[in-house]
Amino acid sequence: MGLPLQEMLSHFEGVKKATKGTYLALCPVHHDTTASLHITPRDGGYMLHCPACGAGYDAILDASGLTRADIWLDNPGGGGGAGYASSFHGCNSHTPQKRE
Repeated sequence: MGLPLQEMLSHFEGVKKATKGTYLALCPVHHDTTASLHITPRDGGYMLHCPACGAGYDAILDASGLTRADIWLDNPGGGGGAGYASSFHGCNSHTPQKRE
């Protein structure tokens, strides 16, 4: 079972509420100073994307210590119908560089 919203957000720094249910946070993949990571609860899971560095699920999960099971509320395997992992498939190959 995926993490509840507040627990999910606790894995990131500088979290602030944006518009339409989206939260912004400092991206753990690059040296972020402007909270460019987008965290959006959607249809049984969370959409994660950083437009500043192009990081998608795999890079963000690796850098934050989360797993796909943590972000999918109704499908612990992380696969399936919601399709958010494939939404940013091209970004998933970004090599994570943890912020220090």
